[in-house]
Amino acid sequence: MAPSTSPPSPRRRWTAPRKTSPPQRTGDGSGNNLDAVVHGNPKPGTRGSGAALNFDGADDHVRLIDCPAPLRLGGDDFTVTAWIRYNAATGGRPIVWGYGQGAGVQQFWLRAEPADGRIRASIDTGYGPPATVSTTSAYNDNAWHHVVFRRQGGQLLLSVDGGASARADAPTGGITPAGAFTVHIGARPDYQELFTGAMDDVRIFNRSLTTAESDAVRNGATNVVNERVRLGFTTLWH
Repeated sequence: MAPSTSPPSPRRRWTAPRKTSPPQRTGDGSGNNLDAVVHGNPKPGTRGSGAALNFDGADDHVRLIDCPAPLRLGGDDFTVTAWIRYNAATGGRPIVWGYGQGAGVQQFWLRAEPADGRIRASIDTGYGPPATVSTTSAYNDNAWHHVVFRRQGGQLLLSVDGGASARADAPTGGITPAGAFTVHIGARPDYQELFTGAMDDVRIFNRSLTTAESDAVRNGATNVVNERVRLGFTTLWH
């Protein structure tokens, strides 16, 4: 009797592991529908009677991915605002980082640098040296502080809690790359620096706010014109 034979087993195709759930998202309150992706597992928190988001400094961060024209700041004036609370004593702690990273790359960023006793902000047009402006305090006292970073008429301005602005000359030229770009909240684009603490009401405007308008934003106003994104972290969903 001839030995029985079995057909060869079909070769199994390799497939990527299935994700158990999509990443979380958080809503944009500006009306421009620029909802952001939430990475890691930041915990909801509070600021006064409102919401906030706690970042662990390990992998928590938020991204505005493949951003559309409203966040293309180019060579124009702009304003970035955020509430922050932290007590880290070391490292760079990014608050908002737009576009690219590295010398000669178009970008803007706002970060706390507690080891150097300051909050610092910068822009780079990709031509010539970047421009930076900094405070004289790190504000790392675990209390809430409102930070306003502006480009206005050839200068960079940086203020905290409505105080006098630190100033530096700013180069002319665009800071936005031609292709697709991402804005990071709480992380440097290479993820080698992450924010540790709490954050709330992150906003970007495509013009420089007046002092009165910055004060209004600090007090919670939602009718300041040319607001391009507002992340209040009031809702998180999958």
